[in-house]
Amino acid sequence: MEVTFELEGAAELHRGLLELAELYEMDASRVLKSGLRKAGAVVVEASKLRLDNVTRGGTGKTRDSIGVRAAPKADLESDDVGVAVGASKERAFIARFLEHGTSKMSARPHAGPAFDTSAPQALQVFVRETSRALKRAAKRAARGMPR
Repeated sequence: MEVTFELEGAAELHRGLLELAELYEMDASRVLKSGLRKAGAVVVEASKLRLDNVTRGGTGKTRDSIGVRAAPKADLESDDVGVAVGASKERAFIARFLEHGTSKMSARPHAGPAFDTSAPQALQVFVRETSRALKRAAKRAARGMPR
């Protein structure tokens, strides 16, 4: 199961970064992806911790498969960038049953509650890391270094 959310003002941020990218000849998507990956890592850790608590005695394979990866292009608008947090394709089938339950097993939610509890911290990480990446890119551009 993957959890998705939309950040208000992200479109304006992306447009502003694209303008800066053109001005300083840098890759705006790279700046955003850096912050998104680090923010996603916060949600991953919360999800793994939550999964440990709801599946005691399990193999840990589903927990170990949870990670951050680039969001599928089909899920994004033309110029958008994004990341997906969730179980690997091999374990997503089982993660879905854990999250929502079945007719014979009660739900053991982990992704939703993990996102709910870690979203504020993930947002702070996103802002901090995007700011750092932007400063690094601007310094490289000012020195005339390649991306």
